[in-house]
Amino acid sequence: MAVREALTRLLGERAGFIRSQRWVFVTSLTHEDLFQLRELREILELGALRLAKDKISKEQINRLEKICQDFTTMVEQGYYSGANEADLKFHQTLMECSGNHGGRGTFQFR
Repeated sequence: MAVREALTRLLGERAGFIRSQRWVFVTSLTHEDLFQLRELREILELGALRLAKDKISKEQINRLEKICQDFTTMVEQGYYSGANEADLKFHQTLMECSGNHGGRGTFQFR
């Protein structure tokens, strides 16, 4: 079930495509694609930090630092799915800190 959910997510993010009923292929990213994604993330994260700078509490800062430490540890240990979850949690927490909840009270990436 987890594999099927992951494949569905890849298709939803247009990171994969179905060749037949039995096969899903992952779209490859070029170095330029990765650079552009990183550049866009930097812009979005800095914008969220600007919104959060006057609203963020010490407890929220500590949570963000802990998530970053967890992410680093998971990458170092080769646990990439855990690192992906930490990355998602970081961005959800950053949105919470900014006071921006997507205009509907709560916002989830899934």
